[in-house]
Amino acid sequence: MIEYHEARFREGKIAEVDLLRVRLQGQQIKAAAANARLDSEKALLDLAKEMNAPDAEGWQLTDDLETLEEPWQLPAGVDASSLRLEGKMAKQSVLQAQAQTRLEKANGRPDLIFTGGYKRDVQIDSSIAGLQFDLPLFNRNQGAVAAAKAEADAADAEYQATRSRLLAELALARKEYDLRRDQYLKVFRPLRQEAVEISDISRAAYQAGGLDLVRLLDAERARIEAQLSYVHALESYHLSVADLNYAEGMDQ
Repeated sequence: MIEYHEARFREGKIAEVDLLRVRLQGQQIKAAAANARLDSEKALLDLAKEMNAPDAEGWQLTDDLETLEEPWQLPAGVDASSLRLEGKMAKQSVLQAQAQTRLEKANGRPDLIFTGGYKRDVQIDSSIAGLQFDLPLFNRNQGAVAAAKAEADAADAEYQATRSRLLAELALARKEYDLRRDQYLKVFRPLRQEAVEISDISRAAYQAGGLDLVRLLDAERARIEAQLSYVHALESYHLSVADLNYAEGMDQ
């Protein structure tokens, strides 16, 4: 487009100010493209750092960005909180506290020792039996049992709180996924298509002399903004899928 207007300017068909407007728009697009390349390089470096990979050169996105991946299905009858690491750790704490309670109760029971034998004395033969247990009889380790029960109750309360939080995160992730999908399909994809059509029509009308330069530049800016919004909507959709998979415990 810049070359087209430069040629028209050399032929004396447009004013210099119109050529400057087109060049200014081109410089803005070049600056935006440079920023996009910088963001891409930074993203590759961040990915390499997270993967502990020393060389990130030559990496490229292999999946088609416009392919709408579907989130993984949670198995039927499975509680999502039981698949999350936080839920597993909280549940393990409950089981450990319950085991400690049973241990303290067992320590409170007297050890019963049965003995038996045969005694032979002068002209007297007799069998003997005995029962031995520790005193005091009524000290059932109540203090340790009460402390263990308190720990078990605290662990159970923490588990219930963790489970509620994880289920709330899952509900939010599902809602965001549905919202991002609807936004992409019903708003941003049709918006981009309409902006491209308007831009194409505006270019043809401008070349035919039926449209002024300002309106043409407005149509081009609208197309670029619609395309950026379209890509951002796709990015948000893919992130919502990843967040939903994580919230369901399917991707740890």
